Amino acid sequence: MKKKIPLIILLIVLICATGTLGFFTYRYRNLYKMYKAQEDSQKQIEQEAQQQKAQKDAEEAERQQYLEENVYDNEIPIALYLLKGNTLVRADETYCDWKRDSILGLFYSLPSTEETVPCSDYETLWEDLWSKYKSEGYKVGYNLKLHLDTGEEINRTLLDPIYVNDDIFSHIQLYLYDDVTYMPGRPYYHMTPEEMTDETMLTSIKLVGYKETKGVNGPIEVTVFTYNGPEDFDEETGEYIGKSKFTIKLYREQV
Repeated sequence: MKKKIPLIILLIVLICATGTLGFFTYRYRNLYKMYKAQEDSQKQIEQEAQQQKAQKDAEEAERQQYLEENVYDNEIPIALYLLKGNTLVRADETYCDWKRDSILGLFYSLPSTEETVPCSDYETLWEDLWSKYKSEGYKVGYNLKLHLDTGEEINRTLLDPIYVNDDIFSHIQLYLYDDVTYMPGRPYYHMTPEEMTDETMLTSIKLVGYKETKGVNGPIEVTVFTYNGPEDFDEETGEYIGKSKFTIKLYREQV
């Protein structure tokens, strides 16, 4: 009997050792499976991320090519001018009275970047210059940027006239004109939204002070640009993204 006890103990030890080894083997296999699954999942995530990046890069390259072919190829020169006598003078910057009902400026757009351009007939001058470029289907638009004393920024793209009750009018009165399209029976006056047609060319812009102009923290930035479709504008902000543009800055009159 005494000889059987060590054998029983040895058998028990072997059984325990086998059970323990089996438990750890099972545990290890499960941990390995979990690790392998996590590793495979991480690889899949990385592969999907790489695929998404490659797709995004391809889409961006395609977009850039499209912009190069349809937006950035617009080489129409454009600038804003002040009419002084029979000469249009390019307005890089200007100082003006910002009081209520004071004209801050009447600016003529012109397909040119020359500092001065002789002008005895603006309509003829415009048509002569405009016809030199591949301008069919192109229009003229504007952007107005104001910084207010409150810290707010007003940044508006203008492709057609706005109503006088628009909220921008309390800060700056804006008027757009078509100086080159013949409209029988119509006196020369700023354009209204109802008068806009496919032939309308907004060739000039006038800014007039109003009741909240005193709250504008200068300079006022006015940009003119040429465009021929929605692809010329950022999809999110609506801002012009082409290269055919020109910006002037209006400062309060120096004392």
